[in-house]
Amino acid sequence: MNVPAIGAVVEYQYDWLLVALSFLIAVLGSYVALYLALDNSAGEKKSLGPAVALGGCGIWAMHFIGMTAYKTPLRVSYSLLPTLFSLVVVVGITMVGFRIALSGAGKLANLVMGGAVIGTGVVTMHYSGMLAMDIRASFDWHWPTIIASVVIAVVAATVALWLAFNVKTTNQRMQAATVMGVAVCAMHYTGMAAASLVCVTQTPSSNYSIDGGYLPYFVFFLALVALGSSVLDRLLSSQPSRKAL
Repeated sequence: MNVPAIGAVVEYQYDWLLVALSFLIAVLGSYVALYLALDNSAGEKKSLGPAVALGGCGIWAMHFIGMTAYKTPLRVSYSLLPTLFSLVVVVGITMVGFRIALSGAGKLANLVMGGAVIGTGVVTMHYSGMLAMDIRASFDWHWPTIIASVVIAVVAATVALWLAFNVKTTNQRMQAATVMGVAVCAMHYTGMAAASLVCVTQTPSSNYSIDGGYLPYFVFFLALVALGSSVLDRLLSSQPSRKAL
């Protein structure tokens, strides 16, 4: 790809290995969230595990890996504080959405309200995450595509909650997680398609930011550790305590 002139639309292409990695972590995060939510009879106090699995790993880690798969001829890095803010937002709002759903024992009205809350969190996370891009280009937004991404986010979040309360077997969870992974990726890449980058300068940014070719793989590894820890903690907490001899 050639370096664009000032005022020109920035060309881009995707690293398909990272796109595949983003889909994989979306499916794994969705699967663990479904697994944790299935055993969520304790109610609100156990909404954090599914929120971290779905919001932090299945959605945010997928988003960040998908962002780094977006390759342009300009240097791209990511401002640290907005990137971390997007993570806190999606985990916090996803947890609120799970609490709303759990408080109604899986009633449809609660699932819809919870899905709307989570979908709003996903949209906030996605676009704040996009604005965290540290690149010498401005965004030209296509609003019909933005609206489509919002609809996808809300519908996907509602479907995720419905699946959490209705799948029972391991095979069903895997199928549901795959569907959810497709939905999360569809929302992300639709949101990416809503923005065209217009070059404003070819000079690299001097703002404090993070970049590097290793970052998506590091995020993927951290997400796997978080998911494994959540499952291990649930397994250990479900074991009956041993009585003293």
